[in-house]
Amino acid sequence: MKTKKKIFLSIFSVILALALSLGGFFVGRAVYSDKELRRVKFILDTYHKYYYEESDDYLSELVHGLMDNNSDFFTKSEYEKFYSTSSGKRNSIGVSVDSELNVVKVAYNSPAEEQGVETGGKIIKVDGVSVESIEEINNAISGKTVATYTILYGTQEKEFTLSNKEFTETFVKYYDGENEYGFGGEKIELIKKATSTVNGKTLPSGYSYLKYVSFMGADINSSGWEKNLSSSVGQFMKALEVFQNSSNKKLIIDLRDNGGGYVEAMRYLIANFIGDENGKKLTVQKNNYKNRQEEIKSYETKSQDYDIEKIIVLANSSTASASEAFIGALLDYDKNNKVSVVVEYNQSRCDFSTYGKGTMQDFIFNGDKEVVKLTVAKICFPISETCIDKKGISKKVSDKVINSVNAENQRIDALSYVCENF
Repeated sequence: MKTKKKIFLSIFSVILALALSLGGFFVGRAVYSDKELRRVKFILDTYHKYYYEESDDYLSELVHGLMDNNSDFFTKSEYEKFYSTSSGKRNSIGVSVDSELNVVKVAYNSPAEEQGVETGGKIIKVDGVSVESIEEINNAISGKTVATYTILYGTQEKEFTLSNKEFTETFVKYYDGENEYGFGGEKIELIKKATSTVNGKTLPSGYSYLKYVSFMGADINSSGWEKNLSSSVGQFMKALEVFQNSSNKKLIIDLRDNGGGYVEAMRYLIANFIGDENGKKLTVQKNNYKNRQEEIKSYETKSQDYDIEKIIVLANSSTASASEAFIGALLDYDKNNKVSVVVEYNQSRCDFSTYGKGTMQDFIFNGDKEVVKLTVAKICFPISETCIDKKGISKKVSDKVINSVNAENQRIDALSYVCENF
């Protein structure tokens, strides 16, 4: 394994040097000798001809070896697929499972959500045949567009006949204590239905709840992306509009399992919660690049439009990246102590903290429209300049962070904590 990594690093060191000559983002030597180019070819030829365990994905492994796991390499087709997925386009039943086949996510507007599949169950059969691994599920559905999944919830088995089909995932659910507002359909529209609870829990008086799945799901290169309901940002803004027209003045923003996404989306959304009547563009993130620092500004701030008395953010160990930057800006600009962050237990770090991804990536294209996604900066909070990379947001960062435990000091989910204590 060490030999493999050494070869990867050797190849990529030279490939990266060649990339520097392309100009643009990189700064470095502009000319490389024929001898250096021959070395690149020799190393690649040697790897493909003799290495005992050749990888189909060796370029990505090269990037991971030299840089970090947040960096990657995409061919043109791989990037097109990545971009399509990041904008919400899916072709599946809309269920994510862990290695033990527990249902950990049901995508909004998916075939699974339409049929009533919920998280918390475990897939035990497909078309009547027992399954115990993801590989067995894939084998069971191979060549099929429709299959029946048996999911065990506690002691009760439920069957769902689900179609594998194209759909657009949506990213927001909003509750005001009387109704649920979601987004769905082929053209994505606001859908309202009566309900008095959120996941079976009754919200505290005067509170609304907004679940935001991802800062992706927005084609930020298209006109009007921030208002389009097919955009995660447009969905968030529509939910805020419903909140603005309600009698509630307190808002729960659920960023649990939100792994981040576009900085542009974060810049736009955070502007609704910071600032004053002057509508200034405020620094919401500081990026420390290799040789410089850059201040990332919000859009024009408009917190005065919503008159929010209290904001509670829910977070867990999968709250990362743009989500953490969003929380950091909220904390740094909270002058009136109206922000609280309730954090669930982080199993991998054995504390109450978020993921801790305090870095930013960029996409660098070559002439063949292939892409290196690489980490270009470490990010810090705008005022305190706190960097939470590999640490996460916890009580060590702010006394406004609350550990999600009950009166008996038992770990509970963050929404339960809020419903019991606010």
